[in-house]
Amino acid sequence: MAPSRARKKSQGRRKIEMKLIADENARTVTFSKRRAGLFKKATELSILCGAQVALIIFSLGGRAYSFGHPNVESVVGRFFNRNPMPNLQDSVHMRFHAAMLQQLKEQCDQKNEEVEAKKRRGKKLKLLWKTRPARFQMSA
Repeated sequence: MAPSRARKKSQGRRKIEMKLIADENARTVTFSKRRAGLFKKATELSILCGAQVALIIFSLGGRAYSFGHPNVESVVGRFFNRNPMPNLQDSVHMRFHAAMLQQLKEQCDQKNEEVEAKKRRGKKLKLLWKTRPARFQMSA
């Protein structure tokens, strides 16, 4: 019988204790990975909820990273009451949704017209079937 191998345990999705990471290289790597995750979550929040989001993060080296929807300046300006709430009709996000809605409406109208044309054709075929000459009648 072969000896059982000791499996290396991975950390998986284990909860990480919130404390400062001592190793500076590990801290930099963690910052980079978590920064990308934060930006992804901010993007999801803005898309799913239509929220205006601004996120500004400074690295250990003092470099600033930012994300904003529709943009950082408008959200931060609104936070400090410099800019009023933008008109949602002018928002790029709303224009995109309006364009998509219009495109879907046109597709729906086209499909409805196709269905109506097929219904009309079906009625014509039914009428032709009922009025066919006696020589084409099926005898029972």
